Amino acid sequence: MQGKDFQGNKFLGIYVHVPFCAHRCAFCSFFQQPPRKQDLHMYVETLAGDICLQPIDREVDTIYFGGGTPSILSSEHIGRIGEILPIGSQLQEFSIECSPQTVTAEKMEAFRRIGATRVTLGVQSFDGKTQEIIGRRQTLEQVFRAYDTIRSCGFENVGIDLIFAIPGQTIQSWERDLETALSLLPEHISTYNLTFEGNSELNGRIRRGEMAALSADAEADFFVKTRKILAQHGYNHYEVSNFSKPGFESIHNVHTWEMQEWVGYGPAASSQFRGMRFTNVPSLSLWREGIIRGAHRRCDFQKLSEEILVQDSLIFGLRMAKGINLRKLESRFPSFHREKYDILFNSLVDNKLATIDGDNFHLTEDGLLLSDGIALEILSQPD
Repeated sequence: MQGKDFQGNKFLGIYVHVPFCAHRCAFCSFFQQPPRKQDLHMYVETLAGDICLQPIDREVDTIYFGGGTPSILSSEHIGRIGEILPIGSQLQEFSIECSPQTVTAEKMEAFRRIGATRVTLGVQSFDGKTQEIIGRRQTLEQVFRAYDTIRSCGFENVGIDLIFAIPGQTIQSWERDLETALSLLPEHISTYNLTFEGNSELNGRIRRGEMAALSADAEADFFVKTRKILAQHGYNHYEVSNFSKPGFESIHNVHTWEMQEWVGYGPAASSQFRGMRFTNVPSLSLWREGIIRGAHRRCDFQKLSEEILVQDSLIFGLRMAKGINLRKLESRFPSFHREKYDILFNSLVDNKLATIDGDNFHLTEDGLLLSDGIALEILSQPD
């Protein structure tokens, strides 16, 4: 099955899903596996087959290793994956996610050898009480040692991931988390508003009434405080959840939000490629079975239309500080007519939630705070 290729798909990314975690965090509902030695070896060898079975016909711009815990792989596994990845001369960025407990110099050097340029360290919180609530097991010593190891191995683009609006978390403890992260001088900081989803432990506790989620007003207070503190330290708020020093935005993620193309490898990895969206089956054994038989086991197929891509370009584009260029959107998708959204856009501008400057339309700081609700408004626009 193949859909239409749309004008403007200039960039191509690769996403490699490494589904192994030594421990499931309380907020996580993603597919993951315990890191058994035989499964790790099988995963790496099957990944080679996955890449061969889904060939790419042009140069790759970005690579992103997510999970799960990519840094749970051994240096030998990392080297083997480097041998099979289609890395060419056009590569702009190669990112890897790491957890503090699994970072070693040997692994980081192995990632450097295969071309990695960017590391994100999943800290989530530096506060012991907050870590306990969300099921994180790292110590502060492990976090600082992991960060120092990443730097000592030559990485000059390092990010830290944090979570806010956790039950029991206070604005004061969150400020301390931000201050500690800032003391490390990372190039990038992601701050995610905790959500309660799927089969996560925290979601179960919320449903059973064992704890309460923070109010929308409290979440807004965390968001505003975050923006203020990070701006004071020179970080650009370039997307709702992401801040960076100038020039250190995540290229891979920006291309994803701009509805470019990417191919996902590994179980549960999603793709947007050749006019289709699809996801590899979230099962290590079924994923391997399909690769051995020469036919991917996939789910969640969606044939992409201009209407779908226009809506998603608006929704994800407006989450970015730069917003969207309406003329470029019309050029890429001829069926897009901005008049359809005039009433919504004018209402946002009138309420100081958005600004329009010629062809450029973007949300204000207050608008970014309400971006999820604005997304629902976009989806509800009549044809």
